[in-house]
Amino acid sequence: MKKLFTTILSICAISSLFAQTIPNASFENWTKIGNYYNPDQWATLNDYTAPANLFTCYRTTQNPNPPTNGGSAYVSLSTRLIAGQMLPGLAFSGMIDSFTYDAIGGFACKSAPAKLTGKSMYYISDPSDYAFVSVLLKKYNSTTKDNDTIAYGIKKFEGSALTWTDFSFDINYRSNQLPDTCMIILSSSGDTPKALSSMHIDLLAFSGTHIGISENENVKSFNVYPNPTKDKINLDINLKSSSLLNINILDIQGKIIKSSESLMNIGDNKVTFDLSDVQKGIYFIKLFSDGSSVTQKMIIE
Repeated sequence: MKKLFTTILSICAISSLFAQTIPNASFENWTKIGNYYNPDQWATLNDYTAPANLFTCYRTTQNPNPPTNGGSAYVSLSTRLIAGQMLPGLAFSGMIDSFTYDAIGGFACKSAPAKLTGKSMYYISDPSDYAFVSVLLKKYNSTTKDNDTIAYGIKKFEGSALTWTDFSFDINYRSNQLPDTCMIILSSSGDTPKALSSMHIDLLAFSGTHIGISENENVKSFNVYPNPTKDKINLDINLKSSSLLNINILDIQGKIIKSSESLMNIGDNKVTFDLSDVQKGIYFIKLFSDGSSVTQKMIIE
């Protein structure tokens, strides 16, 4: 159980879409195992806390009723003290390794969603705690034999919302590559779980398409950091071949506020822009190379 709790803390620190769907996104399908239920195609801690006859994930059909168009069931997560550990209610759209208790796997995702949306209700029992929904997009790297993080996003819930409320949050991209795997994590608590914190979730869905994704251009990878930023932005650009590269920073009206043009080498290149004279807001960084372009969003705080 101690190893399981350590894994939970590490996860908390992560803390129209080509027909791509989230498995069992409305939590209508459940499998009964003994005296508890698990949502189909989602992993929970119930299998590991069952010997204590205590559970942190529940199938709920009433009190309160599911949201409109939400079917007859939804998932309820609750933080509880089990075997001396304060465990949040957790659900993963993947699996839990039975030997290491690591969250692994996920579901196939061959597109680039811009947002994750859903419906939620929650009650957070202590001001230092929060519930969250997070999404992680990865791609297998045949060179390193590991999974690279392509994008991530997280929505934190603080205080309480005792009626069904819509939520939506951005998925932030670190690369212009298409992912191949997605994992969604639901948790009734953050990294300092408090008893009685709870969250209900229904009707998860992806929304929109990230505009910076393309597989057919000279830009092999394009990372922007820090993002959000305050006074400067760094661009790590990997090119498939040497090329004259034009970089434009545009405001939301499409006006160019900064630009750069230079001959860049095959492989890794780095460019830094001073943004100390730029107002706070949402901007776009657009690269032009060999007749094609790639764009990423940037936020100045």
